[in-house]
Amino acid sequence: MQPKKSILSVALLFAASSLGAQVPTMSSRLANDNSEGGSYRPAAAIQQGSVYGGPFSRIAIGGSFNTLGPGIQITTNLADHFNLRATGNAFRYSTTFNSNGFDANAKMSMTNAALAADIYPFHLGFRVSPGIMLLNNNRVSANALAAGGTSFTFNDTTYYSANANAATGATPMSVNGALGLNTTRPAFTLTTGWGNTIPVRGRRGLCRRALG
Repeated sequence: MQPKKSILSVALLFAASSLGAQVPTMSSRLANDNSEGGSYRPAAAIQQGSVYGGPFSRIAIGGSFNTLGPGIQITTNLADHFNLRATGNAFRYSTTFNSNGFDANAKMSMTNAALAADIYPFHLGFRVSPGIMLLNNNRVSANALAAGGTSFTFNDTTYYSANANAATGATPMSVNGALGLNTTRPAFTLTTGWGNTIPVRGRRGLCRRALG
């Protein structure tokens, strides 16, 4: 019995050592297979953010509201903190009213187009935007008609509106007026605000809030 037990113990030890020796052998074969055929490499870490493109590589379209009325703007990048922005505004309003016997009709028209450079001196949201206004059709006009046979007082003087008479050519009194709002073209502009509609180095653009 003793010889049989000794032989069995030696066989078990030999089998265990053989299984243990197979582990590095399998790893070595995997490495050799990779070198012979397709390769396996860990995926490179994806860096956050994107590289800022060259001039005119990005375009943003948005709306605006300022002292010139509601409008639309198109912005493109020139440098990392330097944009070119084109704006256009259009607004019309009219109303009628009666004052001192006059039936008045007033109109306001705000139509303009401008080009500005958005400069971000602190590389943050604050911007300074010098530019030029290329189109300026901003004006206010009004006309009023005094009913025939009525009177009104202006500067302590009383005036009378004639009745319409085709034979004599008499017509009721009317008043017309217009005011152009800086019709110089082109005109220099300077505005400021906060926000950048063009993303900078992977960061999303901020909503523009213009002050002028």
